[in-house]
Amino acid sequence: MKKRLSKKGISPLIATVLLVGFTVSLIALVIIWARGFITEKAQKEDILAQARIKCQSLSFDVTYLAQGGSSLVTRVKNTGPQNIDGFIFRIKGSDETQPLETTDIIRRADSREIQTSIGDVGTVSTVDIIPRIRAGKGTYVPCSGQHKEARVKSA
Repeated sequence: MKKRLSKKGISPLIATVLLVGFTVSLIALVIIWARGFITEKAQKEDILAQARIKCQSLSFDVTYLAQGGSSLVTRVKNTGPQNIDGFIFRIKGSDETQPLETTDIIRRADSREIQTSIGDVGTVSTVDIIPRIRAGKGTYVPCSGQHKEARVKSA
């Protein structure tokens, strides 16, 4: 006797149940991933927003700014109630304009001399000084609204 092989697929009911189960599990994975992603993004934005609010209370004075060859010497006094966690110097020289970042912390009611190597930018005419606030590990927020532009004296 020969056995006849019958090729049968799965029943339509089982196929429908499998497709629905696969779809539900895929949707659940996307929802779980999205919830974590959105929560993390919201926390980061909250930290940055708090730093931007702190920026509004920053205040500082540039008491001295001079170029000596390839370095720039700046004396800055923090006159606000907030610590300043660094600066961005936008140096406007005769050859080019370049930004330099520092992480010199100036506590409130304190002053500090910052020496920055500016390389070969020629004669520096003015420097735009932008304070920064630390928002997290390795993350700084520039406080562009509190910037000061200062003329450079020859040393």
